[in-house]
Amino acid sequence: MKVDAKLLVGIILLTVSLSLTTSFVIVFIKADKEWIGSLIGALGNIIGGVLGGYIAFSVAYYQINESKRNETLREKQEAKNLVIVLKEELKNNSIALTAVLHDQTIDPKIIKFNLSREAWLFFSSKVAHLVDENLFITLNTIYRKVQVFESMSTEEIASDIDRVYISKMQLQFDECIRKLDDFKKILEQ
Repeated sequence: MKVDAKLLVGIILLTVSLSLTTSFVIVFIKADKEWIGSLIGALGNIIGGVLGGYIAFSVAYYQINESKRNETLREKQEAKNLVIVLKEELKNNSIALTAVLHDQTIDPKIIKFNLSREAWLFFSSKVAHLVDENLFITLNTIYRKVQVFESMSTEEIASDIDRVYISKMQLQFDECIRKLDDFKKILEQ
């Protein structure tokens, strides 16, 4: 919209300049004065400068907008790729918890060593500014639990973690997967 207003001003200036130049040419032909030739040359230089400046501005404006658009597209593509990786990590974590729930006893080694958070660490630093705050908080909360499990001994996990807790955590992983699907759809718009 700003470019349209500037284009209109440029066209008006060009029209006025051409009108004046034409008038001076007519006067020059009739008057046969030397100073009129210099005046017409000066006006031609001014018109050329205005047109050149306007064209340079238009090209720079287009390049800046195109650069911003390309940067936004690149950032969205990177975010989509990271969402895919994070979803896979969440699925694997959910599968690990499913395996724990299907066994008769809770295997603390599965909880301690099979739950991962590497994709989250990378995702959270690269795409956090694009993610909805609620989604980020949900993901951060679930991955803090994984971090706590990693810091616990297998004996502590066996004594402190029950099936209800694991079941809730698995549901949280699954909910995060659904929310990431929604986020990915937003990125694809």
